[in-house]
Formats: sequence, C-alpha cells, structure tokens
Amino acid sequence: MKHRSIRAILRRVALSVPLAFAFVSIALAGWAQTLGQVDFFESKVRPVLVTRCGTCHGEKVSMGGLKLTSKEAFEKSGTVVPGDVESSRLIQALRHTGKIKMPPTGKLAPHELSAIEQWVKQGALWPETAAAKRTPDAVGHWSFEPVKQTNPPVVKNEDWVRSDIDRFVLARLEEKSLFPARDADKFTLLRRLTLDLTGLLPTAEEIDAFQKDSSREALEKVVDRLLASSAYGDRWGRHWLDVTYWADTTGVGRRIPLRQAWRYRDYVIKSFNDDKPFPKFIHEQISGTSDESMQKGEDGAKQNAGARDEHAAATGFLVLGPWAWFSYDRAQLRFDVADLQVDLVGRTFLGLTLGCARCHDHKFDPIPNKDYYGMAGIFLSTKTLSSSNSDGGINTVQLPQTLADIRRYADELEKWEKDVSEAEKTAAAIKVEQAELNKSIEKLKAQPGDEETDAKLHLAREQLAKLTKKAGFAPDRQIAPFTRYMKPGMAEVYAAEDMEFPEDARMAVRGDAHQLGEVAPRGFVRAANYGAPPEIPPHTSGRKELATWIADAKNPLTARVYVNRIWHHLFGRGIVSTTENFGSRGELPSHP
Repeated sequence: MKHRSIRAILRRVALSVPLAFAFVSIALAGWAQTLGQVDFFESKVRPVLVTRCGTCHGEKVSMGGLKLTSKEAFEKSGTVVPGDVESSRLIQALRHTGKIKMPPTGKLAPHELSAIEQWVKQGALWPETAAAKRTPDAVGHWSFEPVKQTNPPVVKNEDWVRSDIDRFVLARLEEKSLFPARDADKFTLLRRLTLDLTGLLPTAEEIDAFQKDSSREALEKVVDRLLASSAYGDRWGRHWLDVTYWADTTGVGRRIPLRQAWRYRDYVIKSFNDDKPFPKFIHEQISGTSDESMQKGEDGAKQNAGARDEHAAATGFLVLGPWAWFSYDRAQLRFDVADLQVDLVGRTFLGLTLGCARCHDHKFDPIPNKDYYGMAGIFLSTKTLSSSNSDGGINTVQLPQTLADIRRYADELEKWEKDVSEAEKTAAAIKVEQAELNKSIEKLKAQPGDEETDAKLHLAREQLAKLTKKAGFAPDRQIAPFTRYMKPGMAEVYAAEDMEFPEDARMAVRGDAHQLGEVAPRGFVRAANYGAPPEIPPHTSGRKELATWIADAKNPLTARVYVNRIWHHLFGRGIVSTTENFGSRGELPSHP
C-alpha cells in the first residue's frame, strides 16, 4: 500500500459521502470493551499476580486458601468484590491497611497496586482458560495478509457516487435494500466539516461565503482551506497525542509537572500542519531520524541542527506518558519501561496487543513470547530513564543553541542595551526632579492646612507618582529572558537515545526480571512479515530498522491501522471498530 501524507488521506475521506451521513459517535459494542479488559489483565495484572503473589498462591502452595492460577480458583476464594475496590479484601491486604498485609515482604510498587485496583473496579474479569488457546486461523488472519488492489463494486445509483469510496458504502446499502440518507444542507455540511477538521465552529463570514458559492469546487475549497489552517494541526495533533498517552505531568498519584513535555506536543502539531509524509513521521518518533537520512546513510552529526533538534523532540513518543518511576526495583523497571514501549508501538502503528506476549506466547494472535523479547531488546538497548528522579526520571537531552539562535538573541540584547542606556540617562534626570518634589511636599506638609495648601500638596504628589512610574524601568528583569538564552545548552528535551553498548534481551520468565532465560535476538513480529526484514547492526539499538520495517509500504498493518483511525475520528466508528486491535480478537472490518 502506498503511504500518503496524513492530510492527503484526510482530504480524500472528507470529500467522500459527507452529504449523506451524519458524523456521529457510535459506542463500541460491549464485547469490544471486554476485549480491552482482557488485554489489560494479560499485560498489567497477570504479571503482577505471577511475580509478586505466585510463590505463596500458586499451583503448589495456596496459603490462606487463595490460589491465583485459574479463574475458578480465584473466584472461589471470595477475596474480591467485582466493581467494589474498597470492599475487596485483596485490595485491603495489598494496601497494608488491615491485619493481613500482602506481600509480606513489602508493598507493591504504586503502579502495580494501581493496576490491580483498576482491574477490580472494572469488574475483575479473569479470562477463561479455554479462550486462551490460540485459534488455528489466527496465522492466516486478514490483517496479516498483503494489501491488494480491489476494484470498486458496481452500484445501481450512479448519480449518488462522488468517489470510489462512495461505491463501497453504497454497495453494502444496496445489498441490504437500503437507501442513503438525504443530502445535508450546506450549513449543516459546513458545520460538520469545520468541527471534524479543526474542532471549531464556522464563522458567520465562512457560512455566508459557502452558501453563496455555487461552483462545483465549493466543497473542495472548504476542505482545502480547513486543512491549511493551524487549527487543523491542533485538532488532529490532539487525536495523535491521545493515542500515544501524552501527558505533561507524571502519573501514579504523583502529579509532577514535566517541564519539557510541550516540545513533543508542538512537534506533533507542527508535523500535521506541515503535512509531513507519514513514513517520515514514523521514523522520527521511533528512531529520532528521518527516512531520508536513512536512505542517504546520514548520521546525526551530518544532519542540520534544526532537524536534529526536531528529531530529538520526536522521540518524546517513547518516553512521555502518565507514569512515574519512583521507589522501584531498578532491574524490573527496565523491563517494565520496555514493555510500555513495545505495547505503545504495537497499538499505535500495528494495531496489535504485543504486551500480551510478555509472560507467554500471545493467547490469541501468532505472536510468540520470543518475538516479544526480540522487540523488547530494541528498547532495552535504548536510554529512556535518567539516574535522577527529577522530571519523572525521564532521560533529558540538552539541545545546543544554533548559530541563528545566538545571533537572534544577540541582536535583541544589543537593542535592549541601547534602551537601558537611554533609560538610565532619563532616570538620572528624573531622580533630581523627584528630590526637588520631595522637598516641596515636606514644606507643604509643615504648613497649616487650608484648601490652597491641600491642593498644592495633592498636585505635588500626583507629579511625584508620574515621575516614579516613568523612572520605574527595570532593565535587569526585562533583559533576563535574553541573557538566559546566551548561555550554551539551556534548551532541553525529553528524548530516547541508543545505549552505548546495545545487546539482545534475555527472556524474563513470566515477566520477572530476576528470572532470566534464553537470549532473544533483536527483531520484529513475524506474524506481519513481508519479504526480508532489515538486519539490526550489533552496535545499534535497532530503532532505525524497526522504524523502516513499520514504515515500509509493504507492511500489511501500518497503513490499514492509521487510515482506520482517520475513519474513526470522522465518522465516529472505524471500518474496524477496535482501532487498537487488528488481531484475531478484534472486530472484522465492516467493508473488507
């Protein structure tokens, strides 16, 4: 599939069937919500139960009658009231607020306890063991198959068709003996388009202009105008930030501001407004390079300073989120961070729940445990965390000021210095006048009070107030923003970097970083393989090669997943309603 720019895809979809269908929000089916709970249990809850509780409540030992090995055994214990966190004895024990304190060796980490509490609040769903077996047809699942060119279907009502997309929609309607809804009026159409593309309402002038425009290109002109507005980047950048878990504070109960989080946010908005090609957008966020530099074999030192800074900010994708890394087992932390990154990349670009393969082979999709650790090795070879607890413990990179920045600040500083010089001369003259006025005021205050004296005193005080205001120039305070930027290395960004000595990961038994098994060579998910995947050089993390593999036009998942998201945001429901799950447990496409 040919990867286009995001704006080009949006334009094509926005100009299709807009007159016939209301852009309404459609809630996902209840089973799809359950699917999300299964993913949450497998990726966030089961690893905690296995690593922190399994020794005392496993297959061989079940202290206190609690066995955490199956749904039946767990429900029999009665330690959890589904949906009621406060009444659940398991939560009380994990919080160490009652007589029983579990684990007895110490409390769970905040994020682990938070995951268990959220699980109980959502109903404590425990997947059936039978459902955990991978179905044979998962290997040949539709989303893993190459994208093929499909001829638009033949329809009866040719007059209704405006594009090939319309033909697919109309064909399904005619198949069910249904008819399209009547066309929306121009005001309603403009309102829908403006809200969907910019998040704003149309102005009175825009409404009037569109209603008066009777040309065949009227709709196209509106869409092009909206896509060219800065509000488009704000609106659709926000959709992307929602997918990537972006946040400007840490999570897990500690709301610590992330001072440089705005740089990734601004990078995303600018990318949408600049109509950045989607493959380049992928490369920058995963590897911190552009696809062009990959093709030319350029390294970071050869990139221009502006591009280098932008690429560093782009990797905020991998490091920013509503989490915090405090009071944590450092060895386990590295694996948990890599797990978040594997899961994020999987859901965002591939529509796969890769995190479900952390403790065992994926129960529903053809993703072996070894494939998971092949990708985890890429992120375990990536520097994400700092040794400091400041800024949520996120790795921070200093951005050297460019020559253009320094010259700009130097010019501004020179201008301010001239203003300061003039102000100091003015202030010296004013001080003399102030001294004279103060003497006059003291003399007037010493005289017996009468109307004439009071009037003179009031006038003198007014003049003094004016002089004080005029002399109140604060050069040091106003120059500070410019002198600060003259210091080298002041600009910082949260970013991911390759480790000095990258290496393949050892598989963590049941997700436990303290029980390591065989080595899993860095690599990609074989279920979505096409041709020969790029080889990862031993001296690099493999992020560049991962980005190349994901962004390749032959990848059967990448374009499908993002086009589906565009459809979801425009129409309220994607062609595949489970936007982050294109696996065998996700919903089938409505228009395959």
